[in-house]
Amino acid sequence: MDFTLFYIPSLIFFARVLDVTIGTFKIILISKGYKKFAASLGFIEVLIWLVAITKIFENLDKPINYIAYAAGFAAGTYVGMYIEQ
Repeated sequence: MDFTLFYIPSLIFFARVLDVTIGTFKIILISKGYKKFAASLGFIEVLIWLVAITKIFENLDKPINYIAYAAGFAAGTYVGMYIEQ
């Protein structure tokens, strides 16, 4: 099995789940007044996003990476809403 057909899309998917979930949690913290902690989470969120987008740009010829990116965003949104409840 080709390394880039499984590992890279999985990395992109889980990175997006994590960064979107952190983004949702960050917004909750901002609304509750935890500005410094929210800013720290924002830093981590962007670092994770950069890893995901870098892997996509390194593998532009693999459409599965685009699907993994979108699916990770959707799953991260769901996980973020679940945490909020």
